[in-house]
Amino acid sequence: SDPRFTAFVQLRYSEASKSGGPYAKQKLTELLITPVQRMPRYLLLLEGIIRLTPDEHKDKAVLKEALEGFGKAAQRINEDKRIAEGRLKILNLPNVIEGLPPTVVSSTRTISEIVNNVELLEVVEAEPLVVP
Repeated sequence: SDPRFTAFVQLRYSEASKSGGPYAKQKLTELLITPVQRMPRYLLLLEGIIRLTPDEHKDKAVLKEALEGFGKAAQRINEDKRIAEGRLKILNLPNVIEGLPPTVVSSTRTISEIVNNVELLEVVEAEPLVVP
């Protein structure tokens, strides 16, 4: 949304396209996903190395530790990605649900919190509060 950033990205993309470098034909979204795609490759590579490494080899234990660490990192990446995608869906709710008050939506809220909040609003609007 920042025009200066947009101009910067377009300029760099144009320069990369002209240079014919390894990333010249890739778009920014493709480049951003590359690190996420590398993690499964590293896991497969380590699994293959471990499978081919004799049990008595001095590096076998270290390779297994590395695999465990990469596995934990991959799980964290997947969880963070799932959370980020959920937040984007939440932020898009006012575009999907007609009449949804904008104050209900927040990137820090969960879907269940929003549903409970909307149900509470519907109850409050349907039944006026009577104070004795």
